Amino acid sequence: MQKKTPGYAIVLFGAMLAGCASTPPRLQSADDELHGVVIGTYSIGGKSKQFEYVYAQATSGDKAESAGTTRVVLAARALSSGTLSQIFADAWTGEPAAEGIVVDIGADSSWEARFMTRDGLHDTFGITSSGGEAVIEGDRARGRIALSNQSDAGLRVFRASFNAGLHATEPSAPSIALAASLAGEWRIEAWKTEDGHAYGGEIDIVRVGRNRLRGHAIIRYDADGTRIEETFDGFVDGEVVRMFGVVDPDAKWIADSLVLRMEGAALTGASRDEIGKAAAVRLRKAR
Repeated sequence: MQKKTPGYAIVLFGAMLAGCASTPPRLQSADDELHGVVIGTYSIGGKSKQFEYVYAQATSGDKAESAGTTRVVLAARALSSGTLSQIFADAWTGEPAAEGIVVDIGADSSWEARFMTRDGLHDTFGITSSGGEAVIEGDRARGRIALSNQSDAGLRVFRASFNAGLHATEPSAPSIALAASLAGEWRIEAWKTEDGHAYGGEIDIVRVGRNRLRGHAIIRYDADGTRIEETFDGFVDGEVVRMFGVVDPDAKWIADSLVLRMEGAALTGASRDEIGKAAAVRLRKAR
């Protein structure tokens, strides 16, 4: 987690995107169908909205441009399974109040974005600037990307960090039982990187499905008190708790993945950030 000290940044079109400030995503209720976590905003025609939902799946359409790609849908509102099926199959032609971004990630980690509007998907014709990274890692899609497009339709921009699973799995009874016990506030008792940097803070965990979790962390760098916010998408797999983080697209640090197990009253394990740095982690429930 040395990367969490000031100085590491992905700065994407700062001036163009200055009006698209974002806040950490709300923690959803157990009634929501959730597939990942996203932080960011988009603006179409000067109207800015915050991303709340992310869905990811390998494309199933027969169009040549979508062959072998993974499609990520970023939206401000929940989308129905029917709408998502059409988007993933290259068959969606639009619907009222549907807005967001569709990102196709290639096997070579290249990515292209289109804007969702009520009358379908729109390519980025005109003057376009884009940057950032979107990749497929195992059964998850993650990215930290931004785009600005100026065309006859006006200025359209977005910035987003996301991490989403590609496949749903049926949870076991032990997974469900463990997930039920994890809701609450957890104190970071230890978080120390392999190169000696130490962190404290707390993680608020909410159960949002039978074995699914959301976490919002406030992490503090011991050396100077730097405050870091990170939001996690997680699930329980047997006795293992897996959590996948995202940070604000403009943040000066990068996100972590956690693999933890219950040992007595503590969650103990390791984190690994997006450039491969590892840390030993121990969390203890505060309340």
